[in-house]
Formats: sequence, structure tokens, C-alpha cells
Amino acid sequence: MDETQLRAVVGAAIADAEDHVEAEILNFAADADDLYLGQPLGNEVEGRSQVVDRATMDAIEWMIPQFMRMFHGSDQPVAFEPAGPEDEAVAQQATQYVGYIYNRDNDGMAITETVLRSALLYRYGVAKRWWD
Repeated sequence: MDETQLRAVVGAAIADAEDHVEAEILNFAADADDLYLGQPLGNEVEGRSQVVDRATMDAIEWMIPQFMRMFHGSDQPVAFEPAGPEDEAVAQQATQYVGYIYNRDNDGMAITETVLRSALLYRYGVAKRWWD
């Protein structure tokens, strides 16, 4: 495969991903916000009950603490496994370093909670981190 073919394949994959986000995710996000906040849905009938349901928010807020315990039950957000006995010290050091960076240098709890809430409400949760 030459560079032109590779660019075409990658370009098609990017276009498919963008179409999916626009068609599936963004349209759902506005409705999800309304459901979460208990806003009227716009299909109410005049003269009938205008009660709104906050079950979506209740369910999400009930699940968040349970998921947080799963991901932040210890100080180690990730654990590196050694490939062999000679790598045990390096794996332990990497585990401690990543835990320090995620929890101390960054607000790891807030990042995890935001990603979880987004995943539960919008069907996707993404955290983008970089070092400059």
C-alpha cells in the first residue's frame, strides 16, 4: 500500500467517525441533557399533567459513587505488570509514578468522575490528556 492509498483509507475512517459523532452522539446529547435536568420534552399535551421525570439523573447519580469506588478504591489508577522477575522494580516504580501524576499532579478523581458521568449520560466518555 502506497502513501496515497493509506491517506485514502485513513481519510475514509476519519470521515466515518465524524459522521457517526454528528448523527448518533450529538443529536442524542441534547435530549440526554433535557432528560437529566428534568426539562419538558416538548410533547406535552395542554391541559394534562406537566410532571417531569428525574429518573435519569437519579440513576446516574446513584451509579457514580459505585464506579468511583471501582476506579479509585486505591491510590493506584493503573498497575503495571512486570514481564519477568527482573522487571518487578521497574513495574512498581511505573505504577507509583503514574498514580502520583494522575492523582497528585492532576485532579484524577474529578477527571474520572467527569468521564464516567459523560459515559452514562451521553453514551461516551473521553478524557484527553497531554504533556506540553
